[in-house]
Amino acid sequence: MKTALITGVSTKIGLGYAIAEELGKQGFHVIIAGRKLDQVEIIANDLSNLGISASPVRIDLLDRKSIADAAKQVQQKYSVLDVLINNAALMLDGSATTLAKDLDEFNAEFETNVTGTWSVTQQFYPMIAASGQFFRDGNPLPW
Repeated sequence: MKTALITGVSTKIGLGYAIAEELGKQGFHVIIAGRKLDQVEIIANDLSNLGISASPVRIDLLDRKSIADAAKQVQQKYSVLDVLINNAALMLDGSATTLAKDLDEFNAEFETNVTGTWSVTQQFYPMIAASGQFFRDGNPLPW
């Protein structure tokens, strides 16, 4: 069974849940991730009740230790990852103009959306490479 990890799935509303549900219907085991494990566990249970193979993991994009811990858990349980979908994001005040945007809010968004997403990709890349899908002429692709 192929595995997919989707970040930012802590409610039934939103793109992350829809992706998890669709991939699950296509036969993937979906590993759903969010900041609050209790919420993610509820969503994983809801997906399981739909006949979808799902499991929860805690990932907070502002907490690199949580990302590393999640990667270790997934590595131990599944060893490979076929799909990684970095869905988690933060936008604190979408109505602020560039000049009015609070710099601390901007930094929190940047740390979440860029640095946190980068960290998730770095931590989970070895499992994606282990799936064997991303090779050309026997060599791993450079990303």
